[in-house]
Amino acid sequence: MEFHSNKLLNDKILKLRGPLLKKNEYIAYMKRTLRLHLRGFYDRFENCMIRTIKIETDEQAGKLQKVFRKLLPELAANALFRLLRKGKIKLNGKTVKDHTALLSAGDIIEVREEDLARQQDGSGALAGEPGKDPFPVLFEDECILAIDKPRGVAVHTGEGISRGTVIDMLKAAKGREYHLGHRLDRFASGILVLARDKETAGLLGKVFRIADKKQLVKKYQAVIFGKPEKSGVIEEPLDGKQAVSSFRLVASRPWNSTTLSWIEVQIDHGRKHQIRRHMSLLGFPLAGDDEYGDWDRNGDFAHDFRIKGYLLHCGNLLFRHPVSEINIALESPLPPIFTELFRQKTNNMEAHKKRSRK
Repeated sequence: MEFHSNKLLNDKILKLRGPLLKKNEYIAYMKRTLRLHLRGFYDRFENCMIRTIKIETDEQAGKLQKVFRKLLPELAANALFRLLRKGKIKLNGKTVKDHTALLSAGDIIEVREEDLARQQDGSGALAGEPGKDPFPVLFEDECILAIDKPRGVAVHTGEGISRGTVIDMLKAAKGREYHLGHRLDRFASGILVLARDKETAGLLGKVFRIADKKQLVKKYQAVIFGKPEKSGVIEEPLDGKQAVSSFRLVASRPWNSTTLSWIEVQIDHGRKHQIRRHMSLLGFPLAGDDEYGDWDRNGDFAHDFRIKGYLLHCGNLLFRHPVSEINIALESPLPPIFTELFRQKTNNMEAHKKRSRK
């Protein structure tokens, strides 16, 4: 990835007038510059690994201990006390150690994903109550399970994540292995369908790879930088394979010399990071997406709205059951952060909700 400070670095080197600069001074300068780049990269990465929980309503308010257990039921009862004792929890940006602290609507709790993952049992899964579903169940039968995945939770191990995944938590709660038929990125939320055995997972994977609108319809909500046309279709191939994304503008608002837009996207294929890559190619990257977006604006976005990572939600899914071949339509509630960001667009959002249900 190209650093946005490269121009500044190049200008500085030109001013140094190479012929007059001793070799060891030049090497020392380059080492300092590299350290600054690496430090900035680490800070960006560290900030993305924070679970942010906002108290939305007065009904959710109360003592920290009660709120924590309600919003993070997958954690063991004593996990909160360990985190508080070590100063790992922040309330409105300040470290809190009192489990009886009263929370009100609008308060924000922050805790690093790494610290949450450490509150685990010996099996490597997040400690929780056996037999209790760690995620809202949208559909379940003897073949498949569909859940509502929260943002910030990885579906499987990899890329520095060794535990605390969806697979781990389901195994700890239900006492059996589940297999992925498709994937949701770590910072994506919404509908995730899993299979109870490998054979069904293979059949489920075929359903999600076939671009047949009679068998599969996937609708996502996303927040992007910039304001695109009211609607559009992107047909740019990804990784040498056909990929089609159709989007519709739901709402927009001015922010920090640019515009934030809320879009609905329907994809006919399921290429890796398809929505994130397509919108970036179009010049409207997802807000908070460091891999395909704008690091400078992402930093401002995270600071101003206290949001770590990007906002991408799979809210509607129609798919054909891999065994019974019956069409199943699922819906996941829209995370409140979308309406918070675009609160002044109430009329647009109400119309959007009606269209999404059709």
